[in-house]
Amino acid sequence: MVFGLINALLFRRLVNRADVKRTVNRMLAHAMSFRLFADEPGLVFRAQLELLRENFRLLRQIAIPLIASAALLAASWDTMDRHFGYRPVPKGQTAVLTLPLGTGLRSSPEISVETPPVHIPRLKQVSWRVRVKRESSRVTERRAMLGLPWFAWFLAGSTVTAALMSRLQRSPGFFARWQPI
Repeated sequence: MVFGLINALLFRRLVNRADVKRTVNRMLAHAMSFRLFADEPGLVFRAQLELLRENFRLLRQIAIPLIASAALLAASWDTMDRHFGYRPVPKGQTAVLTLPLGTGLRSSPEISVETPPVHIPRLKQVSWRVRVKRESSRVTERRAMLGLPWFAWFLAGSTVTAALMSRLQRSPGFFARWQPI
């Protein structure tokens, strides 16, 4: 949610809304001309080129906040992936444990090795199937909620927050509540 709020503020401060609105309106006009001039291939082709040109214009108009947003996400990705991306494998479950080639693996109080090593020379890795005897942070698996990884939920949540923030900012009197007395 914080990321979505920051993105909404970045776009609000760094993008000229009037220019973006004009560009989007021109894009819609070019897309409508496909249907309108369906019998004229030359006009449709010209409209497609103009639509492509308008798309590049829109990307140029929003490039700075996109780059700032990407930098913010890149800076926080590793921390969030370590925190939200993995969970310990539950006791009694099996997992495939992959390590760099040349690494050995023995049974321990936490895991029992069930298969001989499978070497993957092209990736310089070796894998074993292990059974977890005791839940530990040393043997983890990708975490998923409703089948989706954390970053899918992150993007959905930040998108909804940015959209709500944009709608709130357009509502009359929104900033009047935040003015100092």
